[in-house]
Amino acid sequence: MTFRFPARWPEGDPGLNPLSRALERRREAGLPVLDLTVSNPTKCGLRFPGDWTALLGGRAVESYDPDPRGGAAARAAIAGYYGDRQGADAVDPADVFLTAGTSEGYSHLFKLLCAPGDHALIPRPSYPLLETLAELESITLGTYDLVPDATDAETGTPWRLDRAGLETALTPRTRIVFAVHPGNPTGSLLAADDAAWMLDLAERRGLAVVMDEVFADYTSGEKPAPLLRSSGPLVFTLNGLSKLLGLPQLKLAWIHVAGGQEDKEKAKRHLEWICDAYLSVGAAPQAACAGLLRRRAEFQGPIRERLESNRATLREFAAGHAALQPLWPQGGWCVPVRCAGIVEDGMDDEAFAIRLLDTEGVHAQPGYFFDFDEEDVIVLSLLPDPEIFREALERVVRRLG
Repeated sequence: MTFRFPARWPEGDPGLNPLSRALERRREAGLPVLDLTVSNPTKCGLRFPGDWTALLGGRAVESYDPDPRGGAAARAAIAGYYGDRQGADAVDPADVFLTAGTSEGYSHLFKLLCAPGDHALIPRPSYPLLETLAELESITLGTYDLVPDATDAETGTPWRLDRAGLETALTPRTRIVFAVHPGNPTGSLLAADDAAWMLDLAERRGLAVVMDEVFADYTSGEKPAPLLRSSGPLVFTLNGLSKLLGLPQLKLAWIHVAGGQEDKEKAKRHLEWICDAYLSVGAAPQAACAGLLRRRAEFQGPIRERLESNRATLREFAAGHAALQPLWPQGGWCVPVRCAGIVEDGMDDEAFAIRLLDTEGVHAQPGYFFDFDEEDVIVLSLLPDPEIFREALERVVRRLG
């Protein structure tokens, strides 16, 4: 008798959608691909300090003396990072818990805040990984809409909360409202009045707020202020070295816990118990954390230069081709782009992305991957090599005609 897997595991490869199959066919044929989906800084030719790996060595990695919350020195360094952003006493290291990446942070928070079958709300458009992480924890998800307010090539596109829609989407089993600040892939910042409204709603309805701010250091203007509240509803802030320093291979992230004192202390006790069950963060990245954060300008500089270079190229192409209509991000590493006329030509975003790949060798993400309602949006990464980015845009506008 064969093993019966749970129903959530479909037959076949769950990762191969039509665009993935088109990409696989092209690579099997040995044809080149200009990849505008790449989001891994280690694959983009960025020049980071050559000596940084030395920070991973030293005597700290020779012994094993784990703290479920993470090493004290690493948590103090993270508190210092927030101090640089908000003031000397912005964060108490005792409110910081280390995780092996923000995905693990999400999973820990699902375990902490939800029982199987409970409900959480995520923004739309948003990164699709949240759906997978929720499903793995047997949590159901709903969405609330982000609505673009205006578009400006210099300052970006503000996206506002659909407040009425968010309240309507709440159920008796809703436990968490997620926010992403800046958004992914919208690059939008949560407006101050929307953030205040969300916190007030959470307090009134007994909800927790989880704020993903992994792109907070990459904004067009001032860095967004984290929601490091000392009272009110429970607020959990996620960040990590993957985006902050462009070092996803170190697998070091964190959860900051804030809220009313009683709820906060209870949450910290239970979160420490969850972290103690995994002890997943390696000694080497913890030992390197303080030195890496002190040198963060050296890592962020090449990323910022790359983002601005490709953003300038996109501005140039958009100015010369009316069919290319970016929804300019206020932060982050990617940009949604409306491709005018493709729907009239009988295509949706997925069909257009497949045609781009088949005929031009350009790999872009269709907007539906991120729950865009519009059928003419593709999402481009701003991280590729500038020559590849320019060549890819030339092919995109050629296909648009």
